[in-house]
Amino acid sequence: VGYLFAYALWYVVIYYGWLEGHIDHKGIFCVLVAAFGLAVLQTYILTPIFGVLTTEGLRFTAFTTPQYFATGLVFLLSIVIFCNSHVVTSLLAIAISSVAIILSGSRTAFMALLWLLLIFALHGIARTRVSYAALGTAWALTTGALAWLTLFSFTSGGSLSILSGTRIAELRYLPEDWGSIGTLAWRLLVYRLTLQRLQEASWHELLFGHGTSSGAEIALAFDPTRYTPTAVDANRVLHNEFLRAAYEWGLVGLVLLILLFVVIIRNALHVYAGHHASRVMVNWLLVAVLPLIVLSFLVENVLAGSGNGWGVGFLSVMVASPDIHQRAASRALPDKTRHYGTVVDATNVAATASHDSRSGGAS
Repeated sequence: VGYLFAYALWYVVIYYGWLEGHIDHKGIFCVLVAAFGLAVLQTYILTPIFGVLTTEGLRFTAFTTPQYFATGLVFLLSIVIFCNSHVVTSLLAIAISSVAIILSGSRTAFMALLWLLLIFALHGIARTRVSYAALGTAWALTTGALAWLTLFSFTSGGSLSILSGTRIAELRYLPEDWGSIGTLAWRLLVYRLTLQRLQEASWHELLFGHGTSSGAEIALAFDPTRYTPTAVDANRVLHNEFLRAAYEWGLVGLVLLILLFVVIIRNALHVYAGHHASRVMVNWLLVAVLPLIVLSFLVENVLAGSGNGWGVGFLSVMVASPDIHQRAASRALPDKTRHYGTVVDATNVAATASHDSRSGGAS
């Protein structure tokens, strides 16, 4: 409950920061660069207590867990490249984020990065100007090259052998042997035990759940040598927020969580009813980060991440995307447009979007 309250509080802070102009894509770019610098400091200069586990090598991160650090960078990068019109700034942001994410070893963030670059390429090609189409093609080639270099060139004798033992390199086993992908096999066993407990639950437990943080019971039963009653973190053991909602809060909690995704997907595809026909206006920023959100809820413990990179990055996108989408829609709408049932002039839409962009545009 405390984490959910923190999410609400962070949203209010970020919303009014964006509304008043204290937070914008330029400031977010500076945060991205600063996070990379802090990660260099913490990982390679100070004692790397946040990036080292007993079962794996050094991971690149800045005073937080590597997976939250990397996924937070993906969120920040998405805002920078979809808000920014300067090619050099976008390229620099992509380069910094790509290096940081690969070194962090976060497989979730890496796959989300590839999707983000692909959607940004399609976004550029979808725009009518030739220069943007060429730029979009460049993004697509960059995405393909990054995937190939990372997944298939990490041989022990190759020039990139320094990365051959990273968690990201394990993704090359995805089509053939899931058990070779780090903690994935372990998490699948936890999911199986959770589903078994749900099958054995009473109707009352199925409807209202076993209680908040009761997921710790699963961890204690699954791996008692790793987890103890005094040391287990009940908010970070199931690694699947849908299963956690079903087990701890029952059908009621699961439905509420699914409704959250329905709202996000609805906002990603806004339908504008035109004078003669309806038109779907894609919210490119939300489409670009939607797989990251879904993946994170499927394999991470993000509800307990309100104060880390994932939580702040997620809320920043939720605040920024309506403003970015509103400005894009105002440029694309025809001269006479019915916006959600009300006929307005395109000039009025543009004026409204301009006013919203100055005041934050969140709606």
